[in-house]
Amino acid sequence: MGLLDGIGSALNSDAVSAAVDVGSKASSSNWWDTGIEYATKAFNWMEDNPTATNLLAGVAGGVGQYMVGKEQLAQQERFAREQWERERAARRIKPGSMEGYGSHVATAKGGLLTNGLIVGQED
Repeated sequence: MGLLDGIGSALNSDAVSAAVDVGSKASSSNWWDTGIEYATKAFNWMEDNPTATNLLAGVAGGVGQYMVGKEQLAQQERFAREQWERERAARRIKPGSMEGYGSHVATAKGGLLTNGLIVGQED
C-alpha cells in the first residue's frame, strides 16, 4: 500500500468516523464501553495501516518538537533581554552613589592620581 493510499484510507476509516460520533454517543449511560469500543477500532485500524500510522505519528512528533523549540527560543530570548537590561542598568552612573573620594580631597594639591610624584608637593 502506498503512502497516499494509506492517507486516503485513514480519512475514510471507521476509526475516524467513530471519532466524529464520539460526542453524540459519549453522553449515553455506557460511555466507558463506547470509549473502549472506539479505542479498539482505532488500534485495529493502526495495525492494519502501518504506513499511515507512521506518517501520523511523525507529523505529531514534528509538531511537538516545533512547539517545544518555539517555547525554548522564547525563554532564551526573554533571558537574554533581562540579562541585557541588568547589564545596562549596572553600567549607568547613579547620581549620589559615587563614594570613596573624600580621602583624596586633602591630597589633591599634590596631584590626585600621582600623589605629588609628577607635579611635586607644596610645602
